[in-house]
Amino acid sequence: HIQMIASTCLLIAAKFSDRKLPPLSELEKVHHGRATADEFAQLELRILEGLGWKLHVSLPHVFLGHLKELCANAPFTAQMVDRMLFFIDLSVYGYHFLAYSAATIAAAAMLTAWKFSEEHECVTRYIEVLAHAVDVPTSELSGCVNALVKYYASCFPESAERTRNG
Repeated sequence: HIQMIASTCLLIAAKFSDRKLPPLSELEKVHHGRATADEFAQLELRILEGLGWKLHVSLPHVFLGHLKELCANAPFTAQMVDRMLFFIDLSVYGYHFLAYSAATIAAAAMLTAWKFSEEHECVTRYIEVLAHAVDVPTSELSGCVNALVKYYASCFPESAERTRNG
C-alpha cells in the first residue's frame, strides 16, 4: 500500500511539471497488477482530499520582495540579499523551522542577515514592522531569528565564532 501511495504522489507531482503523463494503466504494470487503474484514481482523490487540495505552497523567497518594500531606507545590497537568501535556504534543513510560517522565516532571514552584517539598528528599527506584516508577535519573530542564529552556529561553528569575535 505504501508503494501505491508513493506512486500516486509522484503522479500528482508530475502533473505540475510534465506535459505528458503516463496513463494509470502504466501504474498497474509497474505494480505488477496488484492494483487497478481505478484504485489509483481513488487513491489520488483521497490524497488530494487529505491535502485539502492545497497543492501550491508559498516558500519564504516569495515574501522577501514584499517585506523589503516595507523597510524603506534599509540596506539591501547584493551581498545583503545573498545573506537573506542563505538564511532562508538554511531554514529548510532545520525540522524545527516547520513551526514558523514561510512569511515569518522570510522576515527572520532579513533580520538575521542584518544582525550578521553589523546592521543592528535595522533589526531594532524594523522588527515590529516585519512582525506586524507577517502577523506574529514580535517575540515569535525574535524567537525565529534566535533559532536561525543558533542553527547557523551549530552548522558552521567556526564561522559563527569568527562572527562573534569580530
